[in-house]
Amino acid sequence: MRDSRYGPSGAYASVIAKLFLGEDGSDIAIRMKGRHVYGAIEVMAPSLVLYELINVLKFKRFSGGEIKMALEAINGYGLHLSS
Repeated sequence: MRDSRYGPSGAYASVIAKLFLGEDGSDIAIRMKGRHVYGAIEVMAPSLVLYELINVLKFKRFSGGEIKMALEAINGYGLHLSS
């Protein structure tokens, strides 16, 4: 059941990147993702977040294949993108 006390939560590229980088705060990003996937919260992000995520991962030296897998994972999470 979705927690109706709160509106949608926002996520930006820095938060989403933590799902793949294992940096400080990654545990919080992973919990947020889990709560979203299981319907406890709704996570929204600006539509440009995917392009920003690609840039972050490129800067961190992810390969093209790793970036593609990250984008596929994000797509599978059902993230709500807004323009």
